[in-house]
Amino acid sequence: MSVYLIITCCINNTSGIKWGARRRAEYFLALANVLNFCPPQIKPIIVENSCENKSYLDVFNCDIVYTNDNSRLIEGNMLLHKGSREMIDIKKVIEKYNIQDDDIIVKLTGRYQIFKPDFFATVLENLEKDCIFRELNVCNSVVDDISIVMGLFSMRCKYLKQFEYRNHEVGCEQDFREFINQYIHADKILKVDTLWLRVCIGDNHKLVDV
Repeated sequence: MSVYLIITCCINNTSGIKWGARRRAEYFLALANVLNFCPPQIKPIIVENSCENKSYLDVFNCDIVYTNDNSRLIEGNMLLHKGSREMIDIKKVIEKYNIQDDDIIVKLTGRYQIFKPDFFATVLENLEKDCIFRELNVCNSVVDDISIVMGLFSMRCKYLKQFEYRNHEVGCEQDFREFINQYIHADKILKVDTLWLRVCIGDNHKLVDV
């Protein structure tokens, strides 16, 4: 069994405010931190979906996959939510690296800053678990059974391969959590109390530590 860290990036965002210089600074800080924390047992891969074949991310000593998926329109069943392009990127990395069904994938949003390596340690200590995440609605800090912090979680590859967004009437976090609740047995799920992660919410750049 192998463990992969897939770091999703979008340098040239097509929606929301274009914080070019600030976005670049956020990526450099966050990626430097996570690659420093990432243990040797986990293979990190950056996937960038708004450039052709090179970017300022190339300075990092890490595999990088360029997909150009950010140009896709939001339409059809595969693109119901804001995270749809990101999920397509993840599946392309799975295919490119021939990641096996029983392998574990840790997914991290590239601009989100990690302060401690604890989540990685938790994943490596609990390889029998199919999904590890924090149960939290980051917008209102409410813990419930329909929310998940999608900025950082781990999941066995076979579930990520079969996941597709299905319900456009709810947010992508709730849609993803509904899939987890339906398809992954409770005994195979581990919920953590903190991720030591700083997330950025919306265009107002509100920062929340989770």
